[in-house]
Amino acid sequence: MNFKITPPIFHSGAWDGSAGAACGEGYFIGATDEMNTLRLYPIVAGAEGTPMLDLNAWPLFPKKADKADGFKEADIEGAAVMGEMVYWIASHARDSTGKAREERQVLFATTMHGVGAAAKLEPCGKPYLRLLDDMLADPQLDFLHEPIAKKIAPKELGGFNIEALCADGERLWIGFRNPIIAGRAVLVPLTNPMAMIQAGARAIFGDPVFLELGGLGFRDMVRWRDGFLIVAGDYRDRFEDAQALPPKLLMWSGKGFETPVDLRVDLLDLNPEAAIVFGDEKDGRLLILSDDGKWHAQPGEDRKHTGDAKRQFRSAWLVGE
Repeated sequence: MNFKITPPIFHSGAWDGSAGAACGEGYFIGATDEMNTLRLYPIVAGAEGTPMLDLNAWPLFPKKADKADGFKEADIEGAAVMGEMVYWIASHARDSTGKAREERQVLFATTMHGVGAAAKLEPCGKPYLRLLDDMLADPQLDFLHEPIAKKIAPKELGGFNIEALCADGERLWIGFRNPIIAGRAVLVPLTNPMAMIQAGARAIFGDPVFLELGGLGFRDMVRWRDGFLIVAGDYRDRFEDAQALPPKLLMWSGKGFETPVDLRVDLLDLNPEAAIVFGDEKDGRLLILSDDGKWHAQPGEDRKHTGDAKRQFRSAWLVGE
């Protein structure tokens, strides 16, 4: 089947949709990498997201106060739905100066109740803060040691940046936008996420998988149809760096020895960052969220102090032709 992107629509309240989860009746829960607030969005052009959960109000959530801008962002980049639970992962990346940021080193979960406009979120268990330590302690992940240790920005060659989280049964796939290892993107299975969140168990990883994505890394991945839909993107920002490779959507069977298939979708000027499945993962509709922060940016614009109504990102459906 051939696929295409529908004309994008705008959502207000954030500059980007860095991660999201469907909650029924044409609504989704969206996260942004610039604010520690999860919002409820209707799939309606121009509708503003309604705050659902302020993570800074959760006493257990890692945060550092900044006198000028309030709490520093957790840099939430991925979401994965398991029943009523939604797992969320931050980038675990350094900042743009190469400085380590503890507030970005978090994996946490929420419980979702109700559907559509009546959906509610509440914190679940305890945020997990030792994922990087667990990766460094696992000999099969020794290829991540240097990227984790490098004091460079996550969008530099050889940096470190987690952006994808995908539920697969009771395990989670963690997808890396950076590093790219020998030209291949990296997936690491996390086999005990519930025990980590509910009992503080240390992370147990399965065998890593290295996939050929045309030199791109993971922006997101979801179970869809008979495999996995991969949102792939360059480690550089397409709106900041002319050398960045264009993003792609690919399908993967889930077998590590099989190369994902490029769907050859014209993504217009979108900067796809997240994919959300509405309905059953076998035949549900798939919504793509775009990271539009740099797309909107104007010279000298103070984006951190822009009102919510002026913050906008786009979404578009992936449909068969």
